[in-house]
Amino acid sequence: MRILLITYGLPWPPHSGGRIREYNIIKRLSEKHEVDLLSFVHTEQEWNTDCSELHKYCGIVKKVWVRDSIFLRIKRAILSVFLLMPSNCIKHMSRKFDNAFIELVTAGAYNYDAVQIEDLVLAFYYKIAKKYSNAHILLTLDNIESIRYRRLADQTKNLLRKALYSWQSLMYMRYERRIIKYFDILITVSLDGQKYARRMTSKPIIVVPNGVDMSQYRINSINYSHSDANLLLFTGLMNYVPNEDAMLYFCRDIFPLIRGNVPNAKLVMHYN
Repeated sequence: MRILLITYGLPWPPHSGGRIREYNIIKRLSEKHEVDLLSFVHTEQEWNTDCSELHKYCGIVKKVWVRDSIFLRIKRAILSVFLLMPSNCIKHMSRKFDNAFIELVTAGAYNYDAVQIEDLVLAFYYKIAKKYSNAHILLTLDNIESIRYRRLADQTKNLLRKALYSWQSLMYMRYERRIIKYFDILITVSLDGQKYARRMTSKPIIVVPNGVDMSQYRINSINYSHSDANLLLFTGLMNYVPNEDAMLYFCRDIFPLIRGNVPNAKLVMHYN
């Protein structure tokens, strides 16, 4: 099969959860299929990233830079109200991306069997795949955004943030219900996600959970002291609210239970 993967950000270097997942999906798919990549990039550093590692697994790697500014943020907020669409979706409406996508799916040499969109934010691009190709169209729901924003609204005490999060939750809920039905196959990362998506479509829903490529890790040969024997390590991005929420919950409700049974247990958090 020939597969076109569309991602929210460039999956290299794989230094965050989403990028790690997408990089490994590309790596594994390329073992049996031909894979091309079309990605948004959001920073100059990302734009200038050396893609030689991705070219090991992808025949084509195309990037489109989505620029941002205070003016554009205000414009998106206003459009979100009038279009009843999440502002992050409006942010990624790009004529350059349209053209790059159309160029790929209409080139006779590529003839894609599947177009896999790796983020709900980009789901509206299904229209190009349907109009210009006969490919099967897949959508990955790595997060259920309506639930994520609803939880953020429930947790914050700031009234302005609560209103903004509640609005985004409502917009995502409308967007999910409107857009999901157009995809041939949905991919979720959990059974909960599959159960949620099942309310909106009768199409196949596949669960592809996150995992760890153990070939990239090895046991360190250093002899740890007894005091380090019960050491727990968390590594992840702490500017991602679900990670922050998870670690606050772990430290507040879970770690005391561990310390109750293992008094010398230690927790180290290594994050960006």
